[in-house]
Amino acid sequence: MEPTKPRFSYSEILNIAYNLRIILGKGRSGTVYHGLIDRTRVAVKLLSELSTPQAFQQFQTEARYCNDKTHMGLVYEFMFNGNLTARLSDKANVLTWEGRLQIAIDAAQGLQYLHQSCTPPIIHGDVKSANILLNETFQAKISDYGISRNFSADNGFAGTPGYLAPECAVNLDEPQSLNEKTDVYSFGIVLLEIITGQPVYSNTTEKIHIKEWVDSMLPEKGIESIVDPGLEGGFNINSVKKVVDIAMACGSTDPMQRPEMSKVVVDLTKCLETQLNPTKQSRNETELGNSIEIIV
Repeated sequence: MEPTKPRFSYSEILNIAYNLRIILGKGRSGTVYHGLIDRTRVAVKLLSELSTPQAFQQFQTEARYCNDKTHMGLVYEFMFNGNLTARLSDKANVLTWEGRLQIAIDAAQGLQYLHQSCTPPIIHGDVKSANILLNETFQAKISDYGISRNFSADNGFAGTPGYLAPECAVNLDEPQSLNEKTDVYSFGIVLLEIITGQPVYSNTTEKIHIKEWVDSMLPEKGIESIVDPGLEGGFNINSVKKVVDIAMACGSTDPMQRPEMSKVVVDLTKCLETQLNPTKQSRNETELGNSIEIIV
C-alpha cells in the first residue's frame, strides 16, 4: 500500500514557513517560501487558484500538501543551489562541464519518467532552466511539472517564450498541441544554455534567440566558438560536439525528427563517459577504424 502523503493545515504551513516572511521566488503558479520541518529545510509553495479539476487532481498527487479550500500549497525538499538559470549566469562559480552533463542527465531522466513511466503520461509544458532545481549535491530535479501549464490567464498554453516549440508558438490557445515532443524541443534549448552559458535571448538590443545564434556561429567558427568561455577549455571537445548534436536534434523544427527522452538520456550518458574517459573513447574509435579497414 502506498504511504499516506502528509497533509498540513494552513496554520501549520504558516508555522513551517515563518509566517511567510522569507520568499524564495515567485511564478505564474504561486509563491515559494523558505520553511523548516524538524530541523530540515523545505520550500513551501502556496498556489494560485487552480483553474481546472485536472489541475486540482494533479496537485493532490504531489508529495506533501495543504488544502483547506481557501489556501492550497505544496511542501518540497529545499533546493540549496537554486535553479539552473542562476547557476549558469554565476560567472564567479562556474559549473564544470562534467557537472553540467550530470545536471542535463538528471533533468532528462526526470522528463523520461514523466513521459514514459506515468499513466497517463505527463507533459511538463514549461521545460526551462529556471524550472530545473539543484539540491546541495547539485542533483537536478524538474519543478512545476503538470501544474505550470494550468495557470494561463485564458486557460490556454502557459509556456515560456524562447522555449516554446514552433508548433506551439503559433497555437498558444490550443493546449492539445502539447505532447512529449514539445517538451523535447524545450529541453534542447536548455542544452544550448548549458553548452554556451548564454541566456535564451541575448542581452543585446536585437534580443537574438540562442538557437539562432548557435546556427549562425557553427558553420564558420565551429564548436569551440559557442562553448561557455568560463569553462576555460576544461572539456573534451568530442563530448561537447555530441551534446551539440543532441541539442540540435531536440530543437528540430520538425517534431517527428526530435528524439524521445529515453534516447536523449542514453546519448547524454555516453557524452559524460567520453568526458570522464577520453582515452577509452579514442581507443574505441581507433578499434572501429581498424575494423573498417579489415572489412574493406
